[in-house]
Amino acid sequence: MWQDNKDVIVLSTLHKNLTFEKTRIIKRKHGAVEEVKKPNLVTDYNNEMFGVDRMDQRLSSFPIMRHTVKAYKKIFFYLIDLAIFNAFAIFNKVKAPKLREKRHFTDFRLNLAEQMLSRVTLPQISSPGSLAVGLDPVRLQ
Repeated sequence: MWQDNKDVIVLSTLHKNLTFEKTRIIKRKHGAVEEVKKPNLVTDYNNEMFGVDRMDQRLSSFPIMRHTVKAYKKIFFYLIDLAIFNAFAIFNKVKAPKLREKRHFTDFRLNLAEQMLSRVTLPQISSPGSLAVGLDPVRLQ
């Protein structure tokens, strides 16, 4: 069991043998630097989770699901956010080098919304009591 500030229990099908590397940690209570053995599994996990942390950080700027109460709606909107972020990551990996610039997530999101809304055509709905086209009624005669 690995312990940094709290106990951490890990299970892996990727790592066959439990191997360790030495790392330095700072104890919170005393502020002392201590050298401990950290499992490679924990190191690999921390390296891979960096992208997820960045994704969560960027998605927190656009809390779509803040206003909903139902759990299924929160899950739905989270999946929409996740899909938008994944599209942004793929765009930066594939298209941005060709454009020689990286877009900001905010700009990407706004551009996506504008493109989606530009394809929508709203039906022409006449309001109740409106006049038919082409008629010129004479009023108050």
